[in-house]
Amino acid sequence: MKKYLYAFYNRLSRRKVSVASTMDKKVGVSIYFFYRIYVFCLILLVPLLSSCANREAVDSFDKQFKEEAAKIYKQYSSRAFQQGEVELNTFVQLSGVITVTDNQDGCSIKKNDRFILEVEGDRYQVINYSDSEWELTERVTVYGEYYGFIKAEEIKNEL
Repeated sequence: MKKYLYAFYNRLSRRKVSVASTMDKKVGVSIYFFYRIYVFCLILLVPLLSSCANREAVDSFDKQFKEEAAKIYKQYSSRAFQQGEVELNTFVQLSGVITVTDNQDGCSIKKNDRFILEVEGDRYQVINYSDSEWELTERVTVYGEYYGFIKAEEIKNEL
């Protein structure tokens, strides 16, 4: 009798194992599928959500920079530059359009490239010492030190 019960028990246990293993495979596939969808959504959502917060931080930084720059960098008229009223090593601020560059491709402006900034019909030579990159015909505000040319320490997009 024990022999028969033992055999019956083994059959049941085998069935449970086999049924459970097929169930695990079926459930495992669906769980794996949902896991992949979850990871895919995270990959898409994290940059989108973080970019919203970064944009606010950048806008806040730009406002603070402009407030501090107004205290340090002075705006001078074209006449003041032409008549030599602007002393060397003075911190200046100019807003205008980038018209010409000496970069090899002739269109982009990177660090240490020279370009011409046109302000109300007058042209100023600027050397980009900032890490920002620009293109021709962009309207920008240059913050820098005057040496007869302008050593641009910061360049901001003028919106």
